[in-house]
Amino acid sequence: MIFKAITTFYHPVSLHDIDMGVYLTAFAAAVNYFMGRYLIKAGARFHSTTLSADGQHLISDTVSSFILLAGLGLIILTGAQWIDAVLTIGLGLYILFVGFRLLRNSMAGLMDETDYAKVQDLLSALNEERRDTWVDIHNLRVVKYGPYMHVDAHLTLPWYHDLKTTHEEVKAMENQVNKHFENRVEFLFTPIHVCL
Repeated sequence: MIFKAITTFYHPVSLHDIDMGVYLTAFAAAVNYFMGRYLIKAGARFHSTTLSADGQHLISDTVSSFILLAGLGLIILTGAQWIDAVLTIGLGLYILFVGFRLLRNSMAGLMDETDYAKVQDLLSALNEERRDTWVDIHNLRVVKYGPYMHVDAHLTLPWYHDLKTTHEEVKAMENQVNKHFENRVEFLFTPIHVCL
């Protein structure tokens, strides 16, 4: 797009059927906007980065369409054909930016980048439900896969807890956190006993 737009500065191309282009672009922008918003909400509801990325892509198409509509409107009003090339270059740069951002977010998911918001949410849930017998939680690791999380940690408990009580404490922690995360957390807690 950018290369073709630059060449039109040297070899101008006259536009035709602009009115029809305006109508089709406006219709496409409306459809893309509503579909994009729907997919972003569905992505948040189902914790799907794929749906959210598709929604963001459609929203970027909507922005592109509005830029195109503004350009066509200016061309109709002024008759200046060079506006088309300038807006095409701007649109090409915008598409590169959005594409890079979507690619970067996808790579972050594939490379298991830390989701600090999720970790903070998990820590808040643990602190809200904390029991006096939970002496310490350390070596906490969180792995996100799709809408689910795998949590691996060491839970320090009092030395006098027998095996049954230890198991009940670990299950209580799992249940309380899963209540907060709608049963989307898989746990692997290693209990450690210490003297208080």
